[in-house]
Amino acid sequence: MPDTLEVPREPGRPTPRRKSRDAGAPKPASEAEVTDAEAPSGPPPPPARRERSAGGLSRRGMYTRTAVLLAVAVVFGGLGVFFKLQHDEVASATSNTALVDVAATAEVKQAMSSAAERLFSIDYNDLGKTEQAANELLAGDEVRQKYDALMGEVRKLAPEQKIVVTVKATRSGVILLDGDRAKVMVYIDQTATRTDKNQSSAGGAAMWFNTEKRDGQWKVVDMDTYSSGAPTPAPSSAPEQPNGGN
Repeated sequence: MPDTLEVPREPGRPTPRRKSRDAGAPKPASEAEVTDAEAPSGPPPPPARRERSAGGLSRRGMYTRTAVLLAVAVVFGGLGVFFKLQHDEVASATSNTALVDVAATAEVKQAMSSAAERLFSIDYNDLGKTEQAANELLAGDEVRQKYDALMGEVRKLAPEQKIVVTVKATRSGVILLDGDRAKVMVYIDQTATRTDKNQSSAGGAAMWFNTEKRDGQWKVVDMDTYSSGAPTPAPSSAPEQPNGGN
């Protein structure tokens, strides 16, 4: 019997694979299953109350430091406004010749520096010297009343407490110069000594003088002071030691 010839089969085409659809997570059948599915498997995180408390303290500390800085800024801002107002006052005076008339500017500066030293220095050994300066340099009842308000108590206490006050003008500037009228600022250092108890104090101040030239001499017609720690004599009511301190 003859051999059977096998006819080679054509290779079959590859059958495409079926894509499996993701059906997603099965829907929970009850609310309890939802709760169990969402709950984390690990232990619960620690409470954040302490962190919030620490953060609150940090914020409060920051607010405190900010308030202090603002307070300092307000102080220096106030000083800046004061000097700005004085500058504007000078700038608005079109007749101001303080920067032009060099000789008159130097003259009135020297006169008011000397006036500050003579009017506000006092020695219990020679009260007449200060009184003479006041009679010579002050022009008008109003400025005399201001001066007496500033120096009256010192003059009263000086003989009893043996007070010596020394004033030294450190620098001065002419703010306004208009003919025979001027406004001068004088910076002074002041030292007060109570010799009966060997006590001393020192301080500084800025003084404003409005002055007019009368009969060839610059007279003070108004004044004001801006103190920065000027010394104050001890009050007369201070208790004395019994038996004179013996």
